[in-house]
Amino acid sequence: MTGEFSFNRDTFFEKNNSNKGKFLPQIVATFFYLWLLLFEDALTGHMLNVYLKSLIRKVNFIVRKNNLN
Repeated sequence: MTGEFSFNRDTFFEKNNSNKGKFLPQIVATFFYLWLLLFEDALTGHMLNVYLKSLIRKVNFIVRKNNLN
C-alpha cells in the first residue's frame, strides 16, 4: 500500500514531518507552568511558616508580659 494511508511507519513520518517541533513550545510551557505551581506552593508554605513563628513569638510575649503583672 502506498499513498496517504500507508501503514509503513517510515513513509508516514516522512510525509508528516511538517509537524516536527510543533509540540515543543507546548511541552516547555507546560513544564514551566508546573514548575511555577510547585515553586508557588513552596514559597507559600515558607511564608506561612514564617508568619506562624512570628505569631507564636508575639503570643508568647503577651503571655509572659501578663504573667509578670
